[in-house]
Amino acid sequence: MSFKPRWYQAESVRQTLDYYWGGGKEDGIICIPTAGGKSYTQCMIVQEILEKLPETRIMMLTHVKELVGQNYKSMKAMWPQAPAGVYSAGLNKRETNKRITFGGIMSVARRVDEFGKIGLVMIDECHLVSDKDSATYRKVIAELRETNPHLKVIGLTATPYRLGMGSLLEGGLFSKMLYTCCDFDSINRLIDEGYLSNLVTKRVSAGVDRSALKMRGGEFTHASAEEAINLDAVTESALDEVERQAFERKHWMVFAQSIEHAESIHQKLNNRGHACVVVHSKMTSTERDKAIIDFKTGKARALVNMGVLTTGFDFPALDCLVILRLTQSTSLWVQMLGRGMRIHPSKKDCLVLDF
Repeated sequence: MSFKPRWYQAESVRQTLDYYWGGGKEDGIICIPTAGGKSYTQCMIVQEILEKLPETRIMMLTHVKELVGQNYKSMKAMWPQAPAGVYSAGLNKRETNKRITFGGIMSVARRVDEFGKIGLVMIDECHLVSDKDSATYRKVIAELRETNPHLKVIGLTATPYRLGMGSLLEGGLFSKMLYTCCDFDSINRLIDEGYLSNLVTKRVSAGVDRSALKMRGGEFTHASAEEAINLDAVTESALDEVERQAFERKHWMVFAQSIEHAESIHQKLNNRGHACVVVHSKMTSTERDKAIIDFKTGKARALVNMGVLTTGFDFPALDCLVILRLTQSTSLWVQMLGRGMRIHPSKKDCLVLDF
C-alpha cells in the first residue's frame, strides 16, 4: 500500500517523537478529529520507534473488538511486514509473542503478566480512560509499570475531555498535549481540503419533552431519559421525519437511548419497509458482526446502535446520522457526529437529524 501522510499526520508524528527522543517523560495525547486517520498516525509512530529501537515491545489498546481488528488491519495495510499480533477474546486471538500487540483492554487486563516488559502503550479513544486509579486502563498501566517503570503512554482521541472530569490533562493519566488539530479553524481547514466530510443539519419538528429529565453525575439519569424518549409516539414521529428528510440518503445510522429503545426503533423501521439491523451489547459477537456486514454491504439501509459503535466505527459511505439519544456529554456528542465525517466518493456530505 502506497501511503503519503497528510500534513497534520506528519506534524503529529514529528512533534510526538521529537518530544520523546528529546527526553520527554510525560504521558501525552495526540488529538486528531474523527475520520482524520489516527490509525495511520499510530502506525507511523510505531514504525519509527521499532526502526530505531527494534527490541521495544509496544501495546496498542482500545475498548471494543471492532476497533482492535480495524487498527490491526490498518497497520498491516500500511506496513505489511509489521511484527504485529492480536490479543482479543472477541476476535478469538491471543498472541503474546509479537513486538506489537493490538489488544482489547478487558482481555489484556486478565493476563497482563503474560506480556512481559512493554516499552510503549498507545490507547486509541483515550477519552475513555477514567481519572480513577481503580479503572481498568489505570490498573493495567500500573501493573505494566511494575515491570517497566520507564513505560510511556500515548493516547489518541478526537475528544480530549470527559464528562465529570473535564480536560484529560487535569488529574488523570495524561499530562501533556503532544499535538492537536481539533480546534475550530483546523477542522474547517480539513473539511475545505477534502480530508473530512462536511456535516449538514436540517431543522426537525419532532422532539422530546425534556421537562422531567433528572441529572446524576452531570448526565441524565437512565430512567428519566428512557421515559422521555422511548415512547412510541416520539419514535414514530421522528421516523416520519427521517423518511421525509433523508429519503435520498443511502446509509442511516441511528443512535438509541437504551437496548430496549434500539430494538423498538429496529422493529419500527423494518415494519415501515426499511431493511434495518441493530447492534448492542447483549448481542453475540457473531450477531454483531453479521449486522455490521449487512449494513456495510447495503443489505440493510439503516443500522440502530446502542453503545457499541459510537466510537471507532469506520464506514466512510455513511451519509445520515439520526440522533435519538439524550446526553449532556460533549465527548459523546462529538463522537456520534464523527461517524459521519469520513469522506467517500458516493456522498457529498452527511445529514444530521437531531431529535
